[in-house]
Amino acid sequence: MMTEGPLTPLTKVPGPAGVVGGPGERLRRLQRRRRLAREEMLVVLVLLLFLAATVAVLATQWLASGPATSALGPPPAAIDVPIGGIT
Repeated sequence: MMTEGPLTPLTKVPGPAGVVGGPGERLRRLQRRRRLAREEMLVVLVLLLFLAATVAVLATQWLASGPATSALGPPPAAIDVPIGGIT
């Protein structure tokens, strides 16, 4: 037979359904909900700022790279210079 030690729950187990939290429980739940909503909005705002910064950097690099090579036409012909010159 295997004996097990005391188990600790990973989450807080709520009390029975008939027990009411108290006079301030509703207000605490409302405040907790509002705080979570503010935190989520802050996270979304930070992610949007990172996205905007990334797009700005990429657009700046793309614009600074100049025109595409296909828009320039064919490459210039090579110039052959004889070594030693005329003797």
